[in-house]
Amino acid sequence: MRYNVIINQEKCKKHGLTAAEGAMMDLFNQLSSWANDEVISGKTYYFISRTKVIEELPFFFSKTDTVYRAFKSLSEKRLIEFKKQNRKDFIRLSALGKGWNKLGKISDFTPNSEKNPTKLGKISENENSTSATVNPQKPTSNSEKNPTYNIYNNTNDNSLKEILKKIEEENAVVFENILTGKTWHERLQISLKAEGLKINFEKEVIPVLLHWLKNKWTSNALDKPLTQLRSEASSYTLKVLQNGGLKTGKQKQEDNIIKLQPQFKKLG
Repeated sequence: MRYNVIINQEKCKKHGLTAAEGAMMDLFNQLSSWANDEVISGKTYYFISRTKVIEELPFFFSKTDTVYRAFKSLSEKRLIEFKKQNRKDFIRLSALGKGWNKLGKISDFTPNSEKNPTKLGKISENENSTSATVNPQKPTSNSEKNPTYNIYNNTNDNSLKEILKKIEEENAVVFENILTGKTWHERLQISLKAEGLKINFEKEVIPVLLHWLKNKWTSNALDKPLTQLRSEASSYTLKVLQNGGLKTGKQKQEDNIIKLQPQFKKLG
């Protein structure tokens, strides 16, 4: 059960939502961090059962048919895309729904959001007290986002930055999970250490992931389950770091000269 639910009153009034539907939108904003994903018609959806909604939001929902009507209502209001496949309910946020918690240029995400802890800190569901607050600069283990470093500061390539902005707009869920997913990053760090690689995650791993995203986007290969994309990103990162990491243009030239030196000696 979710102990804390944030209802965006301004957006609820704007789109004509009930309090229960507002609570459901809060739940949907975090689907990508825990729900199983599946690609349907080229788009990534997340499986969420009606009973799961009741378990998470018992104050707002007690019957599965009420949950279903809320699914349909949010779909009709273009806040979510709702699909039924193999008698299962699949949900994805629409372009309109992805901006649910954005107020102008400021994002006020929920305390449990994978995107950002609130200014008042985050309440850990692992703590005995439900009122305990945590330093916002040090998210708890339940926070699904790494410390808020600027992804774009990890590259000086302006063309790459432009592509990354397009990816963030078109594939927000993939962008956030690959580049800011704390739990997955921790597992990736463990894998890298197991291979004997001692690296600075932000300075060495994030730039590799940026290039991986660019390559995938360029080849139109981001419409896959997140689990598969993370696996591919892990393999790519491991191979790149085992080979010395990303190389700048000057480094590539120097490496090529070193490789060619034996040939020059033979010619001499």
